[in-house]
Amino acid sequence: MRRRLHRVLVSAAGTGALLAAMGVTTAPAAHASDLTPAVAETKVFSSPGMVDFPIPAGVTKISVAAVAAGGGGGGGGGASVGTFSWGGGAGAGGSSGATVRCVLDVSKAKTLKITVGAGGASGSGGHGGAIPVGGWNGTGGDPSRVRVDGSEKIYADWGGGGGGGWNGLTSSAGGTASGPGWKANSGCGGSDVSLQDGERGGNGEKGDSSGSGGKGGTEGTRWAPVGCPLRAGGGGSGGNGGTKADGNINNGKSGLAGEAGCIVLTYTAGPS
Repeated sequence: MRRRLHRVLVSAAGTGALLAAMGVTTAPAAHASDLTPAVAETKVFSSPGMVDFPIPAGVTKISVAAVAAGGGGGGGGGASVGTFSWGGGAGAGGSSGATVRCVLDVSKAKTLKITVGAGGASGSGGHGGAIPVGGWNGTGGDPSRVRVDGSEKIYADWGGGGGGGWNGLTSSAGGTASGPGWKANSGCGGSDVSLQDGERGGNGEKGDSSGSGGKGGTEGTRWAPVGCPLRAGGGGSGGNGGTKADGNINNGKSGLAGEAGCIVLTYTAGPS
C-alpha cells in the first residue's frame, strides 16, 4: 500500500521531466495580460432600407441611437400675371424625425433587423400665368426601426411633409408645416430610454400684391446621433413662391427632399 501511494505522489518537477522524456510538451497557462482587451465597436447605418446585423459572439448589450427620416418641403405656388397680379405663396418646410436612444439586452438574441427610414419627397412648384397652379405638398419621411429576432424593440416616429403654397390668383397663402416626429409615438423595449421630439418645419410666406412670391419655409433641423451624416433626420426646406415676371420665374420653386434617418449601434465584446 505504501509503495503504490509513493508512486502517485510524484513532484511537479518530476512530472514535467517525465512528460519531457515521453516527448510530450505543455503550454504555459494564459495570463490576463495575454488576452486581447475588450474594445467598443460602433456600426453606423445611414442608407435607407432594411439590413440584418448578426450579433457578434460575446455581446450581451447594445446601445442604440435611432433617428427617423424628415419630411420633404412643399412646393411654391405659381404667380398670377393676369388682372390680379399676386405672387405665389411659398411652400412650408418639412419637419424632422424623432430620436430614440436606449440599451437593448441581446444576450439570448442572434440578429438585429435594422430599418433606416427614407426621407420624404419634395413637392413640385406650381406653374404661373393667367391661370396659375398651387405648389404640391411634400411627403412625410419613413420611421426608423430595430427588431430583435423579429420582435420590434425600437420605433422612431417620422417627420411630416410641408404643405404646398397657394397660387397667386386664389389666395397667395403660404403652405402650412406638418407635425414633426413625436416622442409620444416613439419607444424602446430596452433600458436607459431617452426620447426626443423632432422639430416642426417653418410655414411658407404669403405672396404679395406687387407680384413677389413668398419665401419658402425653413426645414426642421435635427441633432443627428454621433457618427451619422450631419443632417440625418432633417426636413427639406420649402420652395419659394412664383414671382410676376417674364419666363419661368412665374413658376413656383420645388421644395427640397427630406433627409434619410440613421441608426448607430455601440457594443463591447468580451476579451478573447
